[in-house]
Amino acid sequence: MIDENKGYFPLFINLENKKIIVVGGGLVACRKITTLLSFTRHISIYSRQLCDVLREYVEAYPCVVWEGENPTEEQIRQADLVIAATSDRQENARISSICHQEGIMVNVADVKEECSFFFPSIVTRGELTVGISTGGKSPAFCKQVRQEIEAWLPREYNIEGKEGQEGTGT
Repeated sequence: MIDENKGYFPLFINLENKKIIVVGGGLVACRKITTLLSFTRHISIYSRQLCDVLREYVEAYPCVVWEGENPTEEQIRQADLVIAATSDRQENARISSICHQEGIMVNVADVKEECSFFFPSIVTRGELTVGISTGGKSPAFCKQVRQEIEAWLPREYNIEGKEGQEGTGT
């Protein structure tokens, strides 16, 4: 059955050895990097300045590297996933354009139409990961649903012994 009002397909991918570029050093970039830290070993940040938390990440995590200002086209082409989270509309559009030309997945924080994927709101409990998205239409509602799931799902949730229950989950 074809649905004319298609949403985005939820896709869980292994980012462990993928090269991720985040362009921007403010609070939006920080939120995205904070989430990514549990899933990857390669985050390159391009920004003139970093917020205090990102400075701490660069010092504390060898996988987070501050590369300096805006990436070159060649640096973007070497990435597997790119997040454009600057306050510069033209820079975000440039990054998005390069990524779309090269087939690189890109999330643009300020214009959902330039995204090839949305960054979900997530809840993790060990090996269990729940992703929530409204297709960029209501971040506040995503946050509310995430908080409800966090409250409902026990902190020490154990997926052991849950195999064979309905749905594949793989």
